[in-house]
Amino acid sequence: MEVPQFTTLNADTLPKGKLLEALDDHQPKFDSDLLEALLRESGAQICDARVLKVVSCMMESQMLKIVHEMKALHGEKQQTKFTFEDLQKAMSEFGVALKRPPFLAEKQQQRKQMPKPRPQNDD
Repeated sequence: MEVPQFTTLNADTLPKGKLLEALDDHQPKFDSDLLEALLRESGAQICDARVLKVVSCMMESQMLKIVHEMKALHGEKQQTKFTFEDLQKAMSEFGVALKRPPFLAEKQQQRKQMPKPRPQNDD
């Protein structure tokens, strides 16, 4: 995608050169095609790829806040795996109510119904 010259209706709010350079060097953590599709779906038309990088930065920042909140909810113990319920609690702190998608709810129900394997003795 070719990046057009930056334009704005309010010329006194043009971003500083350092910000534009940083955006050009930034490697987004979220796929730009996915972001563009989501923004298009919500009615936004993006003609500057740097906008997608800014949105990616904002999403990264929010995800880090959520992960920090999840860690705070678990106290000082180190944990590398979090459950959906952990995510639900953390997101509720941000005013977001999560529900388990139907296919995941079914999968969890199947796991609960599966018999647990017995340890084998090698005697």
